[in-house]
Amino acid sequence: MAEINIEKRKSPVWPWILLAVLAIAAVIWWIDDDDPDTFQTEEVAQIDEENDFDANNMQEDGQEGDVQEYISYIEENGNKITVSHKYSHDALTRLADALEEVATENNAELQNENALRELRDKADQLKETTSSTQHANLLSEASKNAANIMENLQADLPENSTDISGLKDAAESINPNALLTNQKNEVHRFFNESAEVLEAMSANV
Repeated sequence: MAEINIEKRKSPVWPWILLAVLAIAAVIWWIDDDDPDTFQTEEVAQIDEENDFDANNMQEDGQEGDVQEYISYIEENGNKITVSHKYSHDALTRLADALEEVATENNAELQNENALRELRDKADQLKETTSSTQHANLLSEASKNAANIMENLQADLPENSTDISGLKDAAESINPNALLTNQKNEVHRFFNESAEVLEAMSANV
C-alpha cells in the first residue's frame, strides 16, 4: 500500500501581527494622554503661585523696597572705604532713598523738607570732590543730618520706640578733621547703626 504524506498546516502569522499593531497603538494612545506639556504648564503655574506667595510675604513683613536694598548693601559691602569713596556715596544715596520710603509709608512729614536733598547733595559731593581733607567733613555733616532725620521720624511715630542713641553716637564719632580712609570703623559703624534703626522702623510699618 502506498504511503500518504500528510503535511501539518501552519498557523497563520497575521493574527500576531494584528495583535502587535494594536498593542503599539495602545501604548501611543497612553503616552499622548499623559501629555508632558500639560504637566509642564501645571508645574510652571505652581512655581508662579509660590513666587507670588513669597513676594506677598515680603511685602507684609515690610522688608522690600529701598529699606531692604539699603540694609542688604551695607551687609554685603561692609567696610569698603577707599580713596574714591564710592562706598560712602552709594550708601548715603541708598540711605536717603530708604528714609524717604519710611516717611512715605508712615505718612510722616519731614520737619526739614530739604533734609533729604541735602543728604543726597553731600553724597554727590563725596564722589566729585578731589580734596581728601573734605571727605571726612562731608560725611560727618551727612551722618549727623541723617541721624536728625531719623530722630524726627521717630517723633512722628509715637508707637515706635526704636533707640537711636547708638546711631547719634556713631554720627558724632566721625572726625571731620581726620582723613576718612583712617576712619573705616567709624564710618561702617554709622552705616550699620542706621541700617538697624531703619530695619526696626520698617518692621513697625
